[in-house]
Amino acid sequence: MQQARQDHGRGLYLVDARASIVQAREIVEEVERHGSYLTGPQDRMAIVMPSVLTSMQSRRVFPPNEAAFQSMEEAIVWLAES
Repeated sequence: MQQARQDHGRGLYLVDARASIVQAREIVEEVERHGSYLTGPQDRMAIVMPSVLTSMQSRRVFPPNEAAFQSMEEAIVWLAES
């Protein structure tokens, strides 16, 4: 990722989390505390979620440069628009 930041000024992440299950509040809080180490403020992360509920859970804790989607296509479009 450092090479992408060096070459392009940012990194783009596409995460397929469709196999994940609905997470307990404690897990969501843990992700909130430690998940941001992957991305810098200039990076963008699109995460494809398995359900509307997991998308809603994630949106509550995501910083502005991360977003949850229901389809891979939507996530790719969002990353391409950055």
